Amino acid sequence: MKFKKSITDADLSSAGDDFHILWSIKKSLELLNFEKAGIKAITIEGFEKNLSRKIDFSGENFLGIDLTEYFGGNDFKSSESIVISLLKYSTRRSNENFTFSKLYEGKKSSSYDGLIIHRLATIFKTFLDEFGRDEVISKIKLVSNRSVNALYLNQITQIQNFLIRNKRALSFNAVLNDFLKY
Repeated sequence: MKFKKSITDADLSSAGDDFHILWSIKKSLELLNFEKAGIKAITIEGFEKNLSRKIDFSGENFLGIDLTEYFGGNDFKSSESIVISLLKYSTRRSNENFTFSKLYEGKKSSSYDGLIIHRLATIFKTFLDEFGRDEVISKIKLVSNRSVNALYLNQITQIQNFLIRNKRALSFNAVLNDFLKY
């Protein structure tokens, strides 16, 4: 008989908090660099205060940000690139990869507010509305520390390559239908 350790919900929450703290400490140590394009600033649980107040006055749009890293500058304007992390940690499912459906799982089945994909999309859209597509795509990278199923990553790469080659108006459903067979 295989013994499976049971972890209380409080311990699960604490493990996630511990992970966030350790991740932030690791990133803080990376501030000790002399590279021009190296990490120059970090913000924990959000985005730089002045800009955040301006473009997210409600505080709702940046709820998914666990850590922001600024490379080559101290803020959005002066940075060459920015990495925004939405950290996920699981003690029960540490070996499971994200699937497309897991990105759409929230804490409440009746609401989309807690969905990972919704939070990432809200963050991206907030920056897009303020700075425009070209600047956002060239500067901002949204990441999560949890792995994604390799088959899904391959499908996303194939769709990206298809869209790069076909620079015209396309129905996204038509594009998806071409890739459903894979």
